[in-house]
Amino acid sequence: MDLHQCISNSLIEGIDFVVCNICGWHNKKLAGHLRTEHGLKPDEYSGPVLCEKSKKKYETVGKENGNWIERAKDRGEDLSEYLYKMGSAVRESILSNPEDRKRRAGVMGDVNRSDVMRKKSSETAKKTSARPEILEQRSANLKKWRDENPDEFYDKCISSMMNSWQSKPERELFRVVSDYKEYEFKRNQRLKSELFVSKTKIKQVDFGDRKRRVYFEFDGLLHFENKLRSYNFELSQTKDKLLNEHIVKHGWVLIRVGYDQFSYRKSDYGFRKECIDRVFDILENPNPGVYKIGDVYG
Repeated sequence: MDLHQCISNSLIEGIDFVVCNICGWHNKKLAGHLRTEHGLKPDEYSGPVLCEKSKKKYETVGKENGNWIERAKDRGEDLSEYLYKMGSAVRESILSNPEDRKRRAGVMGDVNRSDVMRKKSSETAKKTSARPEILEQRSANLKKWRDENPDEFYDKCISSMMNSWQSKPERELFRVVSDYKEYEFKRNQRLKSELFVSKTKIKQVDFGDRKRRVYFEFDGLLHFENKLRSYNFELSQTKDKLLNEHIVKHGWVLIRVGYDQFSYRKSDYGFRKECIDRVFDILENPNPGVYKIGDVYG
């Protein structure tokens, strides 16, 4: 349809036809023209690509044909094969295109981060986790892993918990001595000995220098008094005693600092000056043995 024919037939631009902004071509729709003549996709073109009459016609046809799946279901038709083929085609199309995979991953990520999906996932997880058979199976799997791989279990579970249990005095003591002269102190050092009573034969020490074999332990209140029903006080004392024996046996240095050497008050927060001076004296001349700093040791 050319311009003269549009005028002669009294057609209205936008309602009966649209005009290509690039070359002036007239038609009811421009999508095919843009692709073949100008190498453009419709979404790359600025301007209408479809006249109003054609748009209404497509909307009407779409409404009539768009719900054919529902009509087929109402008729009792089996659409499982069709839905499987369509799903496979869409999946294959997405997987074969890196950009589509990335786009889909972004969409699914946004969906999963939405409040609705988080709430739904949380509710589902709670229901699943609460099932007796699931709890029993998880407990059995954890026990099997712990029994068959004690070292790995210690590294991934016990050691991580020990890291999270570090008290303020432990962190402060580490900060004070961490840069002292030629020492290289590191937290949560593991010592292994047949003397130890744990199944792994491993004892965790607050921090130490493995090269120079100088170790630190901050002994809190539970090392001296049985304050908790669930706490095995006697076992704790046995572990401390065996650690001391292990240190002496190998000619290493262990510095034990009692809880009474640390103040939580803002006015004098930290360790006593006498305590730190004593620590530095030992580090200056690290003679083998177990050193106990604090009145609580008697």
